[in-house]
Amino acid sequence: MRPDDAAPAAPRGSSAALYLGFALTTGSMLLVQQFLTRVFTILFNSGLAFLAISTTFLGLGSAGVCVYVLPRLFTPERTRRLVPWLSVAYALSLVAGFLGLVALDHLAQARPGGAATALTAQVGRVFAASMLMLPALFLVGLVIALVLRANAARVHRLYGADLAGGGIGCLLVLPLMSWIGGDQGIFAIGALAAAGATLLAHAHGRAAATWAGALATAALTAAPLANRDLGIVDVRSHRAPLSGVESWVIESPERDRIWNELSRLGIFDTRDGSSLYVRIDSSCQTTIPSLAPRHVQEYVARADFEHLPYVLDRHRRYLEIGAGGGRGMVLAHAKGAERITGVEINPGIVAASLGRYPGYGVAPLVADGRHQLVVGEGRSYTRGLDELFDTVTITFIQTGIASSSAAFALSEANLFTVEAFTEFLGRLDPRGLFYVYRHSGNEMLRLIGLARAAFHALGVTDVRRHLYIARSKDNEAVLMASRGPFTDAEIASLDRACRERELTVLYSPAQVAGARPANPFPARVAELRAAGTLEMGAVVRLYRDLVHDPRYESMEHALVTSADPEAFLAGYLIDVRPTTDDRPYYFFFGLNRWADFLHYFDLDGPGILGGTVVLLFWMAAAFTVLVLLLILLPLGMRRGGAGAGRTLGCAVVLYFSGLGLGYIAVQISFIQRFTLFLGHPVYAISVVLLAFLLSSGAGSMASNRLFGEGRIGIRAAVLALAVLLLLYNHLLPGVFGSSLIRLPVAAKVLLSLALIFPLAFVMGFFFPQGIRLVERAAPQLIPWAWGANSAASVLGSIFALILAIHLGFTVVAVIAAATYVLCCIPSATVLRRSAHAA
Repeated sequence: MRPDDAAPAAPRGSSAALYLGFALTTGSMLLVQQFLTRVFTILFNSGLAFLAISTTFLGLGSAGVCVYVLPRLFTPERTRRLVPWLSVAYALSLVAGFLGLVALDHLAQARPGGAATALTAQVGRVFAASMLMLPALFLVGLVIALVLRANAARVHRLYGADLAGGGIGCLLVLPLMSWIGGDQGIFAIGALAAAGATLLAHAHGRAAATWAGALATAALTAAPLANRDLGIVDVRSHRAPLSGVESWVIESPERDRIWNELSRLGIFDTRDGSSLYVRIDSSCQTTIPSLAPRHVQEYVARADFEHLPYVLDRHRRYLEIGAGGGRGMVLAHAKGAERITGVEINPGIVAASLGRYPGYGVAPLVADGRHQLVVGEGRSYTRGLDELFDTVTITFIQTGIASSSAAFALSEANLFTVEAFTEFLGRLDPRGLFYVYRHSGNEMLRLIGLARAAFHALGVTDVRRHLYIARSKDNEAVLMASRGPFTDAEIASLDRACRERELTVLYSPAQVAGARPANPFPARVAELRAAGTLEMGAVVRLYRDLVHDPRYESMEHALVTSADPEAFLAGYLIDVRPTTDDRPYYFFFGLNRWADFLHYFDLDGPGILGGTVVLLFWMAAAFTVLVLLLILLPLGMRRGGAGAGRTLGCAVVLYFSGLGLGYIAVQISFIQRFTLFLGHPVYAISVVLLAFLLSSGAGSMASNRLFGEGRIGIRAAVLALAVLLLLYNHLLPGVFGSSLIRLPVAAKVLLSLALIFPLAFVMGFFFPQGIRLVERAAPQLIPWAWGANSAASVLGSIFALILAIHLGFTVVAVIAAATYVLCCIPSATVLRRSAHAA
């Protein structure tokens, strides 16, 4: 290694300031990543929130490559001057970028009709918001790349500080949203970043930058006082894009707002005073009902869609999963239920319904002790119960009159899996009723598959007399599943009630098979495929015209009565197979055949697949191009035609890109898996990231001793990691399917940390040891290695989601293990030989 290849390191006496400043800087970076994810969920479609992660990695990756491509601008001797001021600039641009995206959102909402909700419009807005945050993320990427290059000899400790700082961010994200809120949160994050800049400036001996960082820290700490009236930052929820809401909700002024770790709750008055409307972020809703006798009587007197299950007298003991503000509980009480239990995961909603707003909520209902509205995750709570119920329900109706039910069900995909339905059916007495409100068509086909699989798990092989399905004119649908077969009298009562309410019966055990022609939708799609004219626009038109055409037998009826349901599902264009805990993405519909892959890029696809899945594929293509430009183009520009140099550059790309792809894939897989165990995605993100960062940090700190003393090599460590990943595929389902899910949240957090530690500890070895090899072989490539790692993480975050949606977490873990083996072992061999030759 040549002495001029590396920047002057910070003085040894300032190591503590260097490590702590670096940890605070990276901690603020991870904190803003999670903060942006929450804010993007409020400002945009919730499916776009993952772009906050991609934006972060894109900024980090482009910065690392920039340092490599422009060596004259970032010479080693300039590093000590640059790092402190870049850190201060990062803290200030972080706040400035967020102020800009909030202002941009206010402009969008000020337009007539509010911000556009079309997918293309939202993609444009989220892209603009990302570009406003990108400068800050680029600047912090420069800081990280330059500090790593300047301190390569201490990379194991520095990388440990980096990961520990990320752990700090994970610890702070939940109290940040609950105690400070999204309106003030950016100032707290900026103050953390400014404090890190102050310490980095001190570590590099720059007095002016130290004072600038200190002043920025003080100013940002005091900023929430100036924003008490929300005059600087006001994160507003959008009008929910749900039909008819504007006709009965008073949109302005917002009566109240509640920030907590799960959501932003906007509270609005309604025109008739029958309830308070609660907007959860911007895409979900619930109501807090009025218990005034007049309003309750009006509500109960309506013979509308959601009353259909009450035709059956099976509500004496009533359990509602996703009870929201308690409206479904009010209906159950009015219909004579003797014991009512509502389970709602959002503590803000429960607190609001239990007395925050006089005249509204279920506090009077639960006062006698027979009824309760509790904070809990549906499956965890249900597993902890010993009693059986007459009714278990997950109700969710998005209509002009918002149901309070299942207000947060959209973000709890693990409620809609085979394992979940099996558990809910298992909580019924022999004549109990389980029913779910969703939408007909593809969604109901998936629900039927779930119900069929759950009944099979309980020993019921013929489900035809156990199911009843009806649909309203607005495409609301209810699937009713009876633990014991429906009686002829019950079926007749349901059929009669559907006629009176003008509901369409999609499946009834009383229907005669073959009374109407089979629905031609699958056959028409097959004809388009055979003719080579299959395109999503035509499929969407066929779907809209045929699936609910009363001239034909419903698709739901065809699936329930099919002699070979597996063949029915396999031959269907859309993947409506039942979701499982290993593949829990109930709300995401893909294509059944990989041969149809190119149809994901058809802009008509959202009409039948939904926008999020289509967007994932578009983002995968776009970010693939960006990553190739960030990694391969610099290789061609800087390495020229030198064969040895090109080989070394390719090894660096392969090694650190493999780490980025593998690490983020494992993280995302574990986040989704632990969502079931911990009860909510927000908890899972924070706890899993905390566990990975702290454990990997410990592994990084220990790696020099383990590798330096020859106890282990990269090849052996990679193979050990691959074996661990495969073992976890068998371990975790057993843990999550056991009674451990009943533990209190604090105990489950500790258990999660213990479960993740061995795996993440080993995963912490590879980055610092790779940097040490690059330092000995070609230290000028260190920033590029960081850039390749970060840029590849962009792709990993997207492709891991695509694979999990289509194939499940088990396959993602296997692919991650293969990525480590195929990328790290051969490239580490090349790097080691080059280091020895140097």
